[in-house]
Amino acid sequence: MKTSTLLFFSSFSNMKLSKCSKQLIFLIIASFFSLNEASARSEIILAKHDKMLPMGALRIENRLAFMTGHVEVGLELYRLGELQMAAKHLLHPISETHKEERVGLEKLGLKKHVFEQVSESLRQNVAATEISKLLDEAASNLNDLAAKVDGESDRIIVFLLETVLDEYSIAVSEERKILELGEYQDAWGFIKVARSHASKVTIEDKDSLKSQLKDLHLLWKNGPLHSENVASVKIVKSKIDSILKIIDSR
Repeated sequence: MKTSTLLFFSSFSNMKLSKCSKQLIFLIIASFFSLNEASARSEIILAKHDKMLPMGALRIENRLAFMTGHVEVGLELYRLGELQMAAKHLLHPISETHKEERVGLEKLGLKKHVFEQVSESLRQNVAATEISKLLDEAASNLNDLAAKVDGESDRIIVFLLETVLDEYSIAVSEERKILELGEYQDAWGFIKVARSHASKVTIEDKDSLKSQLKDLHLLWKNGPLHSENVASVKIVKSKIDSILKIIDSR
């Protein structure tokens, strides 16, 4: 039980009521707090369960967060001049392969034509500096969609971090070498999206949440680019576990 809950019960015990009345009220209040805390835990469990579902069965806010993670890393790679690597990440809003991610999003305002223009610019090797406004419009479109879709940011963060761990476990070997660069980059993008949601959560320790997400992101020393001797899966898991405990303690 949280400290604030225990302090409440401590104050309650000093109230001038009959013993029987105190016991009855105590049971009612204890049940209330237990239900609230159980509800918070169940939301975390549901968010963890979401990542195991087929893409089409995911909540729309999680599909959007997943797509946004890919787009964020794609835009970053484009700006870094890594056009070939950027291309596959930026296909998520437009390709048939990823159409399940987009179900319901076009009705809410997904500007598919903007991402088609970005992909065409990639094919023509247009420098990011020449289409900076277009790249900003793509990012802004996804931010606008996130506001419309809404969803509970704490659950979205849990979903993203669980996905990060899955991706990172595939991407990095026990010797801390990158085996799958695409998955390594995906994880970077998902954390960036999780950080954007951290300011929207309604937990007491929001500052700690934001700080620990930043620290986790900084483990990608070279951003989404290739790096030597990256953080071990064990370290990333430990960081993620600490963040999930903050969310779970709300």
